[in-house]
Amino acid sequence: RLARRAVPHRERVALLDQPLADGDLDGLFAPVADASTIALAVSGGPDSLALLDAADRWRRRGRRPDVVVLTVDHGLRPTSTDEAAMVTEVARARGLEARVLTVTEPRPDRDIEAAARMARYRLLLDAAMAIGASHLLLAHHRDDQAETFLMRLERGSGVYGLAAMRPFVEADGVTLFRPFLDLPRTRLAATTRAAGLKAVNDPMNRDPRFLRVRVRRIMPALASAGIDAGRLAEMAGRFAAAADAIDAMVDTLVETAVAVDELAVVTIETQEFREAPKEARLRLLVRV
Repeated sequence: RLARRAVPHRERVALLDQPLADGDLDGLFAPVADASTIALAVSGGPDSLALLDAADRWRRRGRRPDVVVLTVDHGLRPTSTDEAAMVTEVARARGLEARVLTVTEPRPDRDIEAAARMARYRLLLDAAMAIGASHLLLAHHRDDQAETFLMRLERGSGVYGLAAMRPFVEADGVTLFRPFLDLPRTRLAATTRAAGLKAVNDPMNRDPRFLRVRVRRIMPALASAGIDAGRLAEMAGRFAAAADAIDAMVDTLVETAVAVDELAVVTIETQEFREAPKEARLRLLVRV
């Protein structure tokens, strides 16, 4: 809402460093206001601690869902067990239930970041389902969105890859919900500081072996050229709109040109398939 007002530049810059106020919370968490139980993914970093603080303050202001904090001991650093314990201590001090999920798979030899992310999501989704949570809340923000856009651009992704992260994603009966996607990283860091919480300092966030770290380092240069995180996130949103339009076209193709028999053999009417735009044809094949 603030971004839509005609706010002087100096005031806009000041807003980037302001913690989330109580008045911001109803709007951010409105999509889960009627849920019975929600889960928070909290790593101990400044973004996820801001999520914990904001959700806790929000739930205290009226009849709200039960909140369970989930943290993953990934075992990638010697301090990971202590960091998970810190998260549970913070959560329980606020009267929140907290659970530690431990990665038991062996550490991969390469692509550590992607493998660790997949392991975390599997554990978090399984735990969310086990406690009956309808939503798993993640602390991704606008800067994450911008970095993801650039990373996928570097990898040559198409429309669906460049659409980047969505605020809502259905996964195994649980809805992943990212309430902070429109907020800059600086506001979340300010929220964590204002709550008196000390965030985990993850050395992987400074390791240039990881693409995200290399992308993060060039962000200031891009911003100085007018391509800041807000602009990049806006571009990701436009690709998301294009992806939705393609999906709507494919929905029509599925209804009019696709048949599935009792043996699950799929037949596609070739004339309609040939006449569809290339992106719609590719998407239809992915669906099939």
